[in-house]
Amino acid sequence: MKKIIYIGNNLARGDKYMPTLVTLSNLLQSEGYILKIASDKQNKIFRILDMVWAVIVNCKSGDVILIDTFGAFNFYYALVITQVCRLLNIPYIPILHGGSLPNRFLSNPKDVKRIFSHSYKNITPSNFLKVELEKVGYQGFVIP
Repeated sequence: MKKIIYIGNNLARGDKYMPTLVTLSNLLQSEGYILKIASDKQNKIFRILDMVWAVIVNCKSGDVILIDTFGAFNFYYALVITQVCRLLNIPYIPILHGGSLPNRFLSNPKDVKRIFSHSYKNITPSNFLKVELEKVGYQGFVIP
């Protein structure tokens, strides 16, 4: 069975908000996948360190890394993690989230290229993000 390292927001709030990472990881585990998840750290510096550490420590036992990718500040988490994956030669799959990503595609084309030109697949939850990703030259696959 596949072993997955899932990097993203694991910060559930008390207001019934459930991060996508929690929902998707529960579904994957129910299908029999083995997951290592990061990060639940509140502090942004500790969070990125926890994410990088999770990749380094688990890279030999993980088959693929899923990376929640947002358009705001968390975009930089994805950028750092994808570069660690490239250094360690680990396949990774960005999972795109958020309506601000199209702005990021246009404002940071070099960083966007660093992430998406080396990914195994690019997953979007909607046709909107798929089309926007394809406008800048990268293939996307919709999984609603």
